[in-house]
Parts: sequence; structure tokens; C-alpha cells
Amino acid sequence: MRSSSLKPLRYAVFVLFSLSLLAAGGYWLFSWRWDLVSEQRRFQSRIQHALKEPLAKGEFPATLRFARPGGSYAHLAKYTINPEWQRRMDALFQLWKPDYGAFVALDATTGAVLTLSSFSKAEPNIGNLAVRATFPAASVFKIVTAAAALNESILDPESLVSFNGRRHTLYKRNVTARDMNRWTRTIPFKKAFALSINTVFGKLGMFQLKGETLEQYALRFFFNQTIPGDLPLERASFHLKNNNPWSWAEIASGFNRVVLMSPVQGALMAAAIA
Repeated sequence: MRSSSLKPLRYAVFVLFSLSLLAAGGYWLFSWRWDLVSEQRRFQSRIQHALKEPLAKGEFPATLRFARPGGSYAHLAKYTINPEWQRRMDALFQLWKPDYGAFVALDATTGAVLTLSSFSKAEPNIGNLAVRATFPAASVFKIVTAAAALNESILDPESLVSFNGRRHTLYKRNVTARDMNRWTRTIPFKKAFALSINTVFGKLGMFQLKGETLEQYALRFFFNQTIPGDLPLERASFHLKNNNPWSWAEIASGFNRVVLMSPVQGALMAAAIA
């Protein structure tokens, strides 16, 4: 009797002990991964700090110096930049000399930056425009609006949408119009996106997505946030008047000057849906 009564107890103790080990092992693994991610982020922050000044001048130093107690240490830097592409883009800017210009090419699969070039005839000492968030997002923000509409199941790519007016204007009378007339055009949503039709996206923002949803998806695309990575990018800015439906239309269509971003972020957003 004594022997048989001890078997369940031993089994229970064994199970509890095993569960304790599993829990401890899981906690250790989680802690180890968390420490690894935290250390990676700290190192990326150091890289951003070391790159900030040279990158602003369009330079890619062969070594990066990092501060430490009592001095500093150097690391060899290996860049994803394609030297030939970079040279050609720099040469094109020198040839045409635009008032302001920036060009970014990246690998859509990995996010590796392959070309990072900029030029300004108007302000030669302005720095590297490719990493500065001083450009209106304009119609690039339609990526955010389209992603929100699709993800929230408001539309699918083949859904038919109607609009009045020209493709690249935004008038209240066209956005708020409820009735169709002989000038109304109807096309699939994917074509409205490809043609960047402002009225279609203005309607989406004003009547269906509205302010809160637009803001949620803007945050998902790293507006008003620091983009994780090695490049010291300026933060994109997103400002929304929550109680102003017309503001929602302007933001959703990109027809405004208050949403600002860097060319690098624009390239990353395009890569996200490529």
C-alpha cells in the first residue's frame, strides 16, 4: 500500500519539477533574446551617432569611432552602398544641378540601402537631403491610406470607386458629392491608386477611415517615430486635426504640406508594398 501510494506523488513531483525547469528555461531564453535585442539596438544607436556628421556631408568613412570610458575605439565600416550606382547618381546631379534633389535606391527584400545621393544648387551646404525629413510626403502618403483601407476590409483592389473632377485636384464639392452625374468616372481601386487620384483618397479619409484610423496607420509606417536601423534619419512628422473632416481628406490624399518625411522613408514605404 505504501509503495503504490507513493507512485502518484513521485509522478506529481517529477511533473512539477519538470514544469519548473521549463518555466525557468523559457524565462532564461526570453531574457537572453531580450538582452540580445537591447544590445543590438544600443549598438545601432552608436552607429547612428557615429554616422550622423559624415553622412550629413555625403561621406561614408572607412572607419567609425565609438566613445568609451577613457577614450574611444574604431570599427571598420562595411556599407551596402553600390559604388557604381552611387557614382552615377552623383554625376547626374552634378550634370543637371537641380535646386533640390535626392535619390534613394534600396533592396526591397532586405531594406539594404544601395544608393544615397542628394544635391542642392540653391543651398550647396544644406547637407544630405536624403536623410532629412523636410519634404512633403505628398502622394507617397497614399500608401498609408491604401494599406489602411485594405487592412480594415473597407475596399479590396478590385472594388469600384467613383470620382468627379480631375485626377490631381482636391475640391470639397467633388469629395462631398453624393450623387453621380454624367461626368462621374468609376474605376477599380487599384487603378485609382496607380493614377494617384486625389478625390478617391480624400473620400476614403473623410468618410470611411477618418482621423483615428489614419493616425494609427501613420504610426505603423513610422511617422512621428525613430526608424530602427543604422542610418541617422530625421523623424517624419504627422499632424492631424481630429475634429476636422476636411483635414482627414487632405491628409489621406497627400494634398497638404504638414506631413513631412525623408526620401529614405519614402523608399522604405514603397519597398514595404513592393
